[in-house]
Amino acid sequence: MFIHAEREFKIIQKLTGNPYIVEGIEYIGEFLRSRGYIVMEKVTGISILNTVSERGCLSETESKRYLI
Repeated sequence: MFIHAEREFKIIQKLTGNPYIVEGIEYIGEFLRSRGYIVMEKVTGISILNTVSERGCLSETESKRYLI
């Protein structure tokens, strides 16, 4: 599994600078347990999941406001 996490981290690093993608800060490989951890920036604000669960489906216009 850690190979997949490392590959994902490398992809995230290539996308650094995009305001819509969370930044990957560090990759920590734990080879003895075959695990990998990605340290990412903290994102503040309201979760889209919480918004949808509280208000129900969003219109296309509302969705664009959250996603763009």
